[in-house]
Amino acid sequence: MANFPIIDCLYSPEARAGDKARLSIEASEQRAAPSVECSETPASLLERMDGFGMTQVLLSPCRKWTCERHWMCGEIQTDEIVNYIAAAPHRFAGLAGYNPYAISESLLQLSASVRMQDMRGVYVPTENSTVALGHARMYPLYARCVELNVPVMTQVGLSGQVAHPSELEQIAADFPEVTLVAAWSGAMDAGVATRLCEQRDQVYVAFNGLDASESVCDWLDLWAGMGRCMWGSNGRPWHDVLTSLHTAGLNETTLQKFLHDNAVRVFRLDRASAQPWRDANPIAVAER
Repeated sequence: MANFPIIDCLYSPEARAGDKARLSIEASEQRAAPSVECSETPASLLERMDGFGMTQVLLSPCRKWTCERHWMCGEIQTDEIVNYIAAAPHRFAGLAGYNPYAISESLLQLSASVRMQDMRGVYVPTENSTVALGHARMYPLYARCVELNVPVMTQVGLSGQVAHPSELEQIAADFPEVTLVAAWSGAMDAGVATRLCEQRDQVYVAFNGLDASESVCDWLDLWAGMGRCMWGSNGRPWHDVLTSLHTAGLNETTLQKFLHDNAVRVFRLDRASAQPWRDANPIAVAER
């Protein structure tokens, strides 16, 4: 493993149907805890983290605005993340969610989550979403994140099932003060990622690190070195990702910035954790 601490800036405790088999293989090979599920305890996750030299993870909320697990998924998912943070505030931090179909309530919940529950940003999933990143329903989120001084991480890629990276260009132009993190889904295209980084200084890339082609390694050497990209596993097994990265021939400085330093700076993970807020009444976000 690495000779420096590692941070995963995009990890969800929810079970993902396509990943259970891979996670089972990972657990077998690494003698880790069982496959990740929504009910995975903080203690079991910490055990897995220790096995991979992971010092911190940034927990993302449920990927869908309406899900089968909870009647009000957004509210409950925030509570679940807070439970992790409360268990080990020096090891866990959180990303809040946003519901574009309940804007006022969602913005109130977001403000409370950032100020009182130690959320370090917002995660916006876009897989099969009917609301584009540039839709009017999304603009209140960007404005609020400017006020709160937290990044917005959005799911992007080239598959057609998630938002295209170019969708961030107009948002970055309209909100030059907001920090945008493009969470890359699927195969990395170094040319597209370069254009995205060159367009605006406030745009960063979170990449799972599995594509270790020569062009991607060259891209990482440049842009990780400049502090513009970081590692987010995005549901991929840690064993596969870290093995791929450490056999790719990347130099130690690039790896340290990609796997640790850049996430610390963008999400301010070096500041002390706030005491998770538990006493006030939660703000319910209606689902439609």
